[in-house]
Amino acid sequence: MLRNSWLIWALILLAVIITGCSKGAGISSVLPSGEESITGSSSRVLLGAYNLKIDPSSLSLYVAPMRSIAAHYDVLDQLLPPICDKCFFADIEAYDPYGCAYTIKLGLRNYSKFVVYDPRGVVVEDDGYHLVNPTGYFRMGSGSGPDPQRYGYIDFDSGLEDRMYPPGLFREYTVQIGLPMQGKIIQIPFLIDACYPDNCREVYSLQPLGNTGSLNPLGGSLTVKYEVKDWQGDICWVKINATPLQGGWASFTKSGQDTWQAVLTNSAGAKSGTYHLEVGAYSPNARGIILYSYVDVKVN
Repeated sequence: MLRNSWLIWALILLAVIITGCSKGAGISSVLPSGEESITGSSSRVLLGAYNLKIDPSSLSLYVAPMRSIAAHYDVLDQLLPPICDKCFFADIEAYDPYGCAYTIKLGLRNYSKFVVYDPRGVVVEDDGYHLVNPTGYFRMGSGSGPDPQRYGYIDFDSGLEDRMYPPGLFREYTVQIGLPMQGKIIQIPFLIDACYPDNCREVYSLQPLGNTGSLNPLGGSLTVKYEVKDWQGDICWVKINATPLQGGWASFTKSGQDTWQAVLTNSAGAKSGTYHLEVGAYSPNARGIILYSYVDVKVN
């Protein structure tokens, strides 16, 4: 069972930031600097903090409220009633022994008295487990080293027009969590948050639209396209970490209503292979949240 102290503090930090206890948020050390403007009124609120306890020997799953986290926030307490043990469930639907992945069905009811927006489930990833089908990733705090703590998340309302989540409404989602088959019980921290009193200010959708062109060890040119969306239409920037190819971050330019593109070159002379590059998108928001995605770029 995972009991690492750094993970507990990471969860507490995330809970505090989500509920507005922090004055601001740092930016990852791998991000472009000088673009941390902070605006916006809507804040993330924590709807629940749970441990998903998976027993590989019986392929069973237990949900345990994470009360140690709940005790560390008190902002918007009128929005958050006492922990509701029957308002969130998780069941294992299947296990893939070849991919070492569990398919888990999640269910959540808005047990507050308020309409919230953009509900999502957040997994604090660890070396032992990860989300197989994330909607995207984000980071909170400055972290340390080239790859600070990453949070994978899933949108509960990704198919709805305004992602409004009224009181009493029930949502379901299927998530895949990859972890090696082990004999001991695995404990996975799972947080549920939403925006209040309106939609989130950060970018909420970052989807690849494909690449055109080609790169080779001597050069070439490749255009990477993305669909990027936020609710208020003030996307500040979209960038890709093209360090292996051209020695740094490259900026996207807007090419349509929700489309952005970046032209990459292999000026650094990268060898043939597939490069897993990080894409970040930012709209000014009170917590400095930056949304991430990943794109595979080939040098042939």
